[in-house]
Amino acid sequence: MNSMNLIVARNIKRLREEKKLSMDELAKLSGVSKSMLAQVERGEGNPTLSTLWKLSNGMKVYVRPTTFEADEVNVRLFSLGGRSLYPNEDVPSLSYLASVIGASGVGQFDELSLEKMLAGHTVSVSPYVSEETEGISATSSRADLPLLMQLTHLYFTQPRRDEKAFRSLMNRQRALLANRNASPNVTYNDSLRVAVYGHRKRTEPITAERLDEVSFDRMYEIYHERFANLEGMNLIVTGDIREDLFEDLLCQYVASLPGKKAKKGHEADHKPGQYALDIERGKTTTVFHKTMKTPSALTNVFYTADVPYTADNDLKLDVLSQIMRAVYTETVREEKGGTYGVSVDGQFWKYPTEGCSMTVNFRCDPKKYDELLPVIDEQLQRMAKEGPTEEQLQNVKEYERKNYDRAVLTNGWWEYVRYHELRDGIDFNDQYLQKVDRLTPADIRDFCRLLTTSGNRIQVTMK
Repeated sequence: MNSMNLIVARNIKRLREEKKLSMDELAKLSGVSKSMLAQVERGEGNPTLSTLWKLSNGMKVYVRPTTFEADEVNVRLFSLGGRSLYPNEDVPSLSYLASVIGASGVGQFDELSLEKMLAGHTVSVSPYVSEETEGISATSSRADLPLLMQLTHLYFTQPRRDEKAFRSLMNRQRALLANRNASPNVTYNDSLRVAVYGHRKRTEPITAERLDEVSFDRMYEIYHERFANLEGMNLIVTGDIREDLFEDLLCQYVASLPGKKAKKGHEADHKPGQYALDIERGKTTTVFHKTMKTPSALTNVFYTADVPYTADNDLKLDVLSQIMRAVYTETVREEKGGTYGVSVDGQFWKYPTEGCSMTVNFRCDPKKYDELLPVIDEQLQRMAKEGPTEEQLQNVKEYERKNYDRAVLTNGWWEYVRYHELRDGIDFNDQYLQKVDRLTPADIRDFCRLLTTSGNRIQVTMK
């Protein structure tokens, strides 16, 4: 424990006890997770992770000055909600909302004049509405941070309505979508979406015919609903900044934005809503034929399980995915010689219920498909029964350590850590290397069993 950590730990504990606050109460007041506060009080956490401001409009601001990447500032502003709050009939409008907002310019600037105004500057500001969040993603040089903050303010207060830009975008989309079904990749992705999410209107692809359902007015209604009130929003700033100068910008361009507490019964407006997407359960196999310029068999095998979303489980899934990638590279590509490669990716989610997936993807000669496909399940079942070898696990552990050593020296890592702490209540940085060191082959074996015994396997093949 270094002396600074010890001083901070003693002072936080003293002040908390003087105010007769529990750890839960302090967490709510500060906007810092209970786990992080507990670490800081023990002298184990890094109290310089970020500086917190809680603004009068209800926004929480987290700032971490760094010198990792000179002259780079990353800004992420978000709140929970997003598309999941809106019914099926709004999906077409939501699909193009960010594109229309971006193509319309902001304030007095249309898209062309905004582009001219930004010439010579290093700044990008992009509002968005995703499945479960909405916000603004932005980056700039240190010198252009004031301009970034000005534009952010304008996107909240003066989003520009440009019906001409909207019509132009819709016309371009009609031309692009007119022949969408001719593309094998489009057909495949459509089939994969149906297999994963079922036949749901909100996950249907936007076709040329469905463009008529896109409403310019409804787009802006939704935009104002999600961006008109900053209560419940979080602002994460990471990079090459001076806190004293940023504080002035914060007061001028963010603290002045509107905010109000949600009315009783409306707190869910800053949580994912009832339309959050869920994954299909059970076992399904879809195999269809599509003429391709170069004949091949493209396969995705999608394993899912209802597993709690924790930092420990996320690490196990990541390690398992890496091990299986190496296993499949050896057994499918090198031994069988039937594919250029096999990708394996893991993913966790929190809404509407916690769970995870591991997706195995490969493309091969159609003549090799029947021989290669069984290997995917066989090797995964073997891993669930025997676990990885000590050598397999140590190789991945070494990669994880090296990758972490590189990651902590980037702005992106610390933004990622704070974002997930706020969004999901998970601190991915907490004792990360210790967790890697503690992993055993049995841990990976047992996690693999959770995936293989869930009874959830979705396969989609195009050949």
